[in-house]
Amino acid sequence: SYLQDTLDDGIGNLKRLKQLVLSRNQLNGTLPPSLGLLTDLEIVALQENDFNGTLPASITATNIRTSASSHPFNNNSKVAGLKKLRILKLYNNSLSGTIPRNIGHLLNLERLDLDFNSFTSTIPSSIGKLTNLEILYLSDNLLDSKLPLELFDLNKLEVLRLNNNNLTGVIPNQIGKLTSIGKRK
Repeated sequence: SYLQDTLDDGIGNLKRLKQLVLSRNQLNGTLPPSLGLLTDLEIVALQENDFNGTLPASITATNIRTSASSHPFNNNSKVAGLKKLRILKLYNNSLSGTIPRNIGHLLNLERLDLDFNSFTSTIPSSIGKLTNLEILYLSDNLLDSKLPLELFDLNKLEVLRLNNNNLTGVIPNQIGKLTSIGKRK
């Protein structure tokens, strides 16, 4: 399909939505902050579109109160973030900025695909809190600095792609802790 235009902030009204799969379309603009209101969401697959801007803080937020002036839906609504999210596929868009430090709040995340974007700066150390993570794709971004040691605490991690970034330093000895790498067939 070739859906075009933006993903409207009204998507936040679909409170019981469990899967948002709109990959390989021609959607553009920024990701709506109201995504963080979809607390039952388990799968977000918006890859291969033309979204730009940063990841909305509401996706990884925990218990933030919003006011009518900052959110269009209701007064003092509580944005809990996507705590049930298992799969987040946003690869091959035009997303930029930093990977949010509170990405570690997505404790049920099993797959995180952010490759082929323009994310900059460091890989946040909070990524080490994603203890259910099996697949992590961060290749083909503009990430720099050293790898956070917390990354090597991900015991279930089977696939790790970090190529084509500007990472520095050496691969630490802690890489030996990733004993599940390569188990995926």
